[in-house]
Amino acid sequence: MQRLVEKRHAYAIDGDVAFHVPSFAEYGKLSRRDLDSQIAGARVEEDRRKRDPRDFFLWKAAKPGEPSWESPWGAGRPGWHIECSAMSVKYLGEGFDIHAGGSDLIFPHHENEIAQSEAASGKAFARVWMHNGMMNVARGDGEDEEKMAKSLGNVVGLREMLDRVGGPALRYLYIAAHYRSDLLYSEGSVEQARGALDRLQIGRQTIDRLMGKTTKTGGSDLAELEEARRVAKEEFHDAMDDDFSTPRALAALHGLVGAVNRLGAEASASFAPSEEGRTRLSAARDTLVGLAGVLGLGLEEASIPRGLTTDLIQLLVELRQKAREAGQYEIADEVRSRLAGLGIVLEDRQDETTWRLR
Repeated sequence: MQRLVEKRHAYAIDGDVAFHVPSFAEYGKLSRRDLDSQIAGARVEEDRRKRDPRDFFLWKAAKPGEPSWESPWGAGRPGWHIECSAMSVKYLGEGFDIHAGGSDLIFPHHENEIAQSEAASGKAFARVWMHNGMMNVARGDGEDEEKMAKSLGNVVGLREMLDRVGGPALRYLYIAAHYRSDLLYSEGSVEQARGALDRLQIGRQTIDRLMGKTTKTGGSDLAELEEARRVAKEEFHDAMDDDFSTPRALAALHGLVGAVNRLGAEASASFAPSEEGRTRLSAARDTLVGLAGVLGLGLEEASIPRGLTTDLIQLLVELRQKAREAGQYEIADEVRSRLAGLGIVLEDRQDETTWRLR
């Protein structure tokens, strides 16, 4: 503050110190606001003693009962904006790479941080600004939304949200929207996140199932799957290079899973990959798991419940199929139900029944 006063970017008034906005020619470069909207935004701090309506206070003279510190202008306390600049400069230096914050802070807070910091140092304050959107909450019937805020009494704490939703689904919910976009929290959006995450996990399991098929002669080389893998990898990297476009990155992953699922649906009981096909399945799995891991979405190999083995599950699936063919539907339904209770989902296809872990 002393430096700003000496450089005539700030002035003292009755124990207060105000930053003179017109002294900083680039004021407004972050928010791109014109003069009229700058003045409108400054009226929350309107004071007739200021030289310009846009001027903001760096130091406020002490009021009775308030915490205060001594300064060259008397006892008082720092303003909100100058506190942030002081902390940033102390810990990151004069000029650093990334400054983040909510989109509601762009004006006037971040605009004021830039002005006071750069006017004092003569250096760029932050080279990259990243502003995140707001978390909105569905109201009543879910059609209306309102910002999640303490003042509205609709805040859900992180620990509570983790208990409600679970870590993986919550992470998916966050990255399903671009970080600069607003995000809706509702029961519906949570279920959509869970379902989408399940589809990625099922894609991983489908690859594992296809790799388990063997043949002694020939087999499919899966050239189309290799092309889908190449496209997904390219689109994922392009999306992340484009201002961390996580929705597009997720779409690339689901594109690969779509190709895997089509292959799984078309694969008959006699299907088996060739050695080249097996190599391509392995590459597709590595790409899917690796790229999902970039986003923090672990698609780890699911573990079979204790007491079961792959061969035993397959035997139960075949016995159920025989029961169905014999018209013993109650027994078939009981096998399906008991396996479901163990986290094993059966999927009946045209010529075979497959299973996966939930």
